Amino acid sequence: MVSKEIIHEPLIDDATFEQAQAILRRRGRGTGGQHVRQRTRNPYVFRGLIYCAACDRRMQGQYNHGDAYYRCRFPQD
Repeated sequence: MVSKEIIHEPLIDDATFEQAQAILRRRGRGTGGQHVRQRTRNPYVFRGLIYCAACDRRMQGQYNHGDAYYRCRFPQD
């Protein structure tokens, strides 16, 4: 809900707000407000689905000799 009268002094002016909104619209969203996924050089079928058994963090996909492998990014922890 938006107040009809200004209670607090705005942190930024309306023109700056509109510029920021325009940048955000161009940057991260496509038509219909859907998030546009960044394209990667190689597809990773299990992206974001595999977790390390030791530290419970997501595993990182990496290609080696044409095949996708998944590894923990924090093996020393």
